[in-house]
Amino acid sequence: MRPSYSVVVPTLGHPRLGLLVASVRETTARGQDPLDVLVIDDRPFGARGPNQALDLGPGPVPGVRVVRSGGRGPAAARNVGWRSTRTEWVVFLDDDVVVSALWAAALVRDVTAAGPDVAALQGHLRIPLPDDPRLAGPEHARWATTDMVFRRAALERVHGFDERSRTADGGDADLALRLRTAGWQLGRGTRSVERSVRPARDLAGLRTETHNADDALLRARHGGSWRARAEVGPGRLPWHVAAVAAGLTALTAGVAAAVLDAREPHVAHAVAALAGLVWVALTAGLAWERAPRRTVLTSALAPFAAVAYRARGAWRWRQGLGRTVPARPLPVRAVLFAKGALVRVVPDDAGPDVVEPLPGARRVLRGLRADGMFVGLVWDRTDAGCGHLTVAQADTVGREMRRVLGRVDTWQLCTHARTEGCTCREPEAGLVLRAAAELGVLPAECAVVGDVRDGIGAAVTAGARSIVLPTDAGWA
Repeated sequence: MRPSYSVVVPTLGHPRLGLLVASVRETTARGQDPLDVLVIDDRPFGARGPNQALDLGPGPVPGVRVVRSGGRGPAAARNVGWRSTRTEWVVFLDDDVVVSALWAAALVRDVTAAGPDVAALQGHLRIPLPDDPRLAGPEHARWATTDMVFRRAALERVHGFDERSRTADGGDADLALRLRTAGWQLGRGTRSVERSVRPARDLAGLRTETHNADDALLRARHGGSWRARAEVGPGRLPWHVAAVAAGLTALTAGVAAAVLDAREPHVAHAVAALAGLVWVALTAGLAWERAPRRTVLTSALAPFAAVAYRARGAWRWRQGLGRTVPARPLPVRAVLFAKGALVRVVPDDAGPDVVEPLPGARRVLRGLRADGMFVGLVWDRTDAGCGHLTVAQADTVGREMRRVLGRVDTWQLCTHARTEGCTCREPEAGLVLRAAAELGVLPAECAVVGDVRDGIGAAVTAGARSIVLPTDAGWA
């Protein structure tokens, strides 16, 4: 039997996205096509308007679904992708690559030949530029999800990507280490994708240094040898630190020579000159190494950005010094209830002040509060946006629910009509994400409790855990 697979493409709206989607659809021959193609739109909610669609190319694109993840970073977007599929394998593609005509056939061969202990197979990245040793980094990056196919069982075993990682590189390395620790094998496949490398404009390349903050998390979580075990190379941080130290020394000594009334100013001049030469040499080396992808100005400022990001990451994850940062899954700190999980559905003609709690609902909420949990209500199936209830009446229902159920730490209500394309209604995660932000917890630290109609799709999209209350029998 041919293994089933889905394709997940996280994106921020890259201009080459339509070309990638078209190439994926064209390469899937009969009997080799994916069960599902998901484009995960990770643009922040409201940043570009809720109805602005991604450019997937001219005309409708059959077999492609778009799911929004709310701008929570690449790890969260990938988790939304694989949790929204049900296939045995899930392949992740970057939004700026193009697959070859034989890519789908090679992918099927790769996963068919994989042994039962193989968690993931990495594809090959081709960069169509003249031979240049400076391009070795991106072409040979280990475990990059540029083109990486994962076995669903392995992702479930380790709970997917760690959403505390804010860069793709950090999330990739962390996942590889956790899979290997869990006893899975990682390998390479035979398929390939193509990407064009363009020079960074202005200071855009400085954003790539954010991975240094993730490096601090990786060190806190996996120990000082994480680079060797993840096979990602020694890193450039020591050189960045040396460049920053040389630059600051040259600046300080230069100011001292020019401003201070020193008895031997030539000493300060000599120190400034020597430190300046060291800084120039280190900066020139970095500029040469990254020339195909960075401007000279970006290369000069990169060490300072790298050290700043690393310092920020080290401060944030300082609790990991001497002990391991807690692994996923993170503990549940908040429980969010859909309306149907706490009260019976009230008929439209009964009035907004008629609220009947399900049996045992009060007892469950008292127990959660006693355990120190946040409790919230997320109501995305309200009739307020459909004309059955006014917004004021919906607020009345909410107040009555809180009166009969007790204290509620957050109350999130959707008042949009179905035609407005809001980010509240399932499977969108707007209400869950807003509740988590108001409570000051991560979405992964939330559990969403819904009935068979409400809450579960939003939980999957938000990266929260979900609990289904199958009937209206209540909690008794």
